[in-house]
Amino acid sequence: MMRSCFIRPAMLVLLILCFGCGHSPEQLVAYVENPSHGLVQEMHLPQYDIRIQYLPPDLQVLAAHGRVPSAAVLKEDRSKYEGFAYFRFVLQGNDFEPKADTLAYLDFNMMNDFMLVTGKGDTIPCVIYQRIASGSKHRTEFMVVFEGAVTGPGITAQDFRFVYADKILGIPPVVFRFRARDLKKIPHL
Repeated sequence: MMRSCFIRPAMLVLLILCFGCGHSPEQLVAYVENPSHGLVQEMHLPQYDIRIQYLPPDLQVLAAHGRVPSAAVLKEDRSKYEGFAYFRFVLQGNDFEPKADTLAYLDFNMMNDFMLVTGKGDTIPCVIYQRIASGSKHRTEFMVVFEGAVTGPGITAQDFRFVYADKILGIPPVVFRFRARDLKKIPHL
């Protein structure tokens, strides 16, 4: 009898720890946006500034719903996003006012300038690419997506490189390195 009195509270604490381990949306966003965690990187070139941000699956789920969904929906949606690697790519320059032919390239062909190179040397091409209105004529923002997860259940996170090999703006090839240890530390909802 006395033993069950101690087991029930211990089980309750264990259940709370197991199912209450998720982080708040604010914690996830703050972590992903903090450059010291390696998920946001910048490069300053003579004519352009380039910024890249890795967007983990849980952040995609949060953006899709505007809040943390139920556990079942979270699990289902997370599995949809885990097969892809999402990035926000920002190109900014004081003299960057793209002309019509450059805009056409940015809208339709620039996706061929992006690739991921895994730690094993595999090259993953961009599969989804969308230019996003930024509200500034000197700044262009893109959503860049690669098929092939870099994190997720059953996937061992590995180092990889995001490569931007420009073909129209005169920017030399740019490489951003992402480390597995940073990916493993990303908080989950």
